[in-house]
Amino acid sequence: MLPPEANPYRPPVHATPTAPVGPRRLNWAGRIVLSLTFVAGVALFVYGGVVVGSIVGLERGMPHLTAPPTKGVGLAPDLSGLANATAELAAAMLLSTLGGLLLGVFVMSALCLFLRALAIRWAPWFTAINR
Repeated sequence: MLPPEANPYRPPVHATPTAPVGPRRLNWAGRIVLSLTFVAGVALFVYGGVVVGSIVGLERGMPHLTAPPTKGVGLAPDLSGLANATAELAAAMLLSTLGGLLLGVFVMSALCLFLRALAIRWAPWFTAINR
């Protein structure tokens, strides 16, 4: 049997670090860059939701606007078609904006988790050592 110092699978006693080094984490600059990336991505998804919602809302509300006018009370015009079109547009924009927000938060959370791992591994100027 070999003495413990001669074991090739065990590092020598003098090679062990004196102070334990904690895991690497992002410093303030890395956190700011990652936060701005997250916010910009979510804003892009919300903008996409607003655009899609306005298109879908106009498509759904167009039959109410192009329908032949109905007779109102007395000389007043019937504005129910305009109100229905506005309700369709508002509902579509609200739902698609909320969907864009939820999708953006989910996608950007996953992407920023991946970017955080890359920044810790490949960008030492964005990292700090936990001690």
